Amino acid sequence: MILLQLSSAQGPEECCLAVKKALDLLDLIVETDLRGGASSLAGLAGRLQLPTSSTHNLLKTMEA
Repeated sequence: MILLQLSSAQGPEECCLAVKKALDLLDLIVETDLRGGASSLAGLAGRLQLPTSSTHNLLKTMEA
């Protein structure tokens, strides 16, 4: 089960955005894997148009 840590200051719109980014990231990882490619942090971040640090934080949250 994936739990995203959200602050109490975040409303429903921010929560939905965080979940969407996490699902987009998972989709990209699966797509890359199915094509036989490797997924680097910089590559994933670039394809999602997210900062590398945000992509790293999403991955660490999903790993937990």
